[in-house]
Amino acid sequence: PVKDLAGKRFLVTAGPTVEDIDPVRYISNRSSGKMGFAIAEAARARGAEVTLVCGPVKLTCSEDIKRIDVKTTKDMLAACESVFDDVDVVVKAAAPADFYVVNQSEHKMKKVPGQDQVTIELAKNPDIIATLGKKKGDRILVGFAAETRDLETYAREKIKTKKKKRCFTSLFCYLNHRQIVIFPYPPHTSQPHRTASPYLSAWQYVRSSLPPGTF
Repeated sequence: PVKDLAGKRFLVTAGPTVEDIDPVRYISNRSSGKMGFAIAEAARARGAEVTLVCGPVKLTCSEDIKRIDVKTTKDMLAACESVFDDVDVVVKAAAPADFYVVNQSEHKMKKVPGQDQVTIELAKNPDIIATLGKKKGDRILVGFAAETRDLETYAREKIKTKKKKRCFTSLFCYLNHRQIVIFPYPPHTSQPHRTASPYLSAWQYVRSSLPPGTF
């Protein structure tokens, strides 16, 4: 590939995060991390220096990608903030848990005879992309969001409130089948663009996030 990103620094996030309920149970989601890893590899192949912050996944990456493994959403935010000042582009492809467990149990929760219900108290995790968006400066910020309905409404709102340059919104059609709809920023610049699969051309997503002549 053409090394057209030589000298540029990318921060890519991938995969889910995990919030413990007790030592053996947790809250997470179905994110595989494949999209984020594919984008990280595509940017690396084009010559970029890539930092990949990822939640618990069973994936490997090239040795010259700086990989930071994290567990919780707060861990992921801390890792992103630790390198944010030194990057040019942020591609936020991870699916961090929106909530953490307030009443996390130190030991495995046991079934108690006569107790048919257990209450788990949740609180909001920090919003990583919104936090980074507040101090984005001249950086390119690209976000992904998984939605089951009204994807354009939610994507436009995310772009507006989180100061993203692009928002890639995944519409869940079936459990294992998704399409990607790319919403441009500013909204009037072009129409949403649909792609057949999130894994076919990771580089297409990255390039579409960069305004002409950026790099």
